[in-house]
Formats: sequence, C-alpha cells, structure tokens
Amino acid sequence: MKYEDKKLSYSNVPDDFPYDREMTLVTMVRPEMQGQRLKTVGCLNINDRVQHYVIMHMLTPRPGNFAKLLQEDIFMIWVLKNNIAINWPHHTMQHMFKCNAVSKIMKMKF
Repeated sequence: MKYEDKKLSYSNVPDDFPYDREMTLVTMVRPEMQGQRLKTVGCLNINDRVQHYVIMHMLTPRPGNFAKLLQEDIFMIWVLKNNIAINWPHHTMQHMFKCNAVSKIMKMKF
C-alpha cells in the first residue's frame, strides 16, 4: 500500500491518514453486538467476516487463534473496503519474513 509515495502498513499509519479504528469497528460489528467490548470474529457482520477469513487463511495466515481480531486485521479490512490499492505479494512476503523471524526466535528459546 502506498500513501503519498510511502509504503504503508498498520505499524506506520501517518497521523493525517483518514483511518479511525473506532469508527471502523462500529461499521463492522453486528448491530446486536454494538457497545460490547468483544474482539472476536464472531462479532463481525457477514461481509467483514468473509474478508477476515480470506485475509487470515489465504493471504497472511497465522499459526493459530483465527477467531481473535487483531488491530492489523481491522486495518486491512478497512483498506479493502475503501479501495486502497494493496501490493499483496509485498504484504504477504513481509508477513512471511515476520513469521520466519518469530519461528527462529522460538527455536532458540527451546
């Protein structure tokens, strides 16, 4: 993703970027779950749940706890819903590098 020719990810969202996490969650959560502090995929409406499934299981899989809704997941769904171009190969590769680094650290601990 690029924003004013800078590579964009959840970790480096600029202050002037129009992303508001709380407003995004309000639009994603099912009406009967509004106001509750649930952070699982079960509280999402069906369209956002499908997007989360595709992101977590196909594009940037993680080893476990697929039901947990992370900050990066919310950001990626917002980006998709707002038609912001994503360089999926780059994003997936960065995710793979991050997972590889974590697995190396875990091997060193044991």
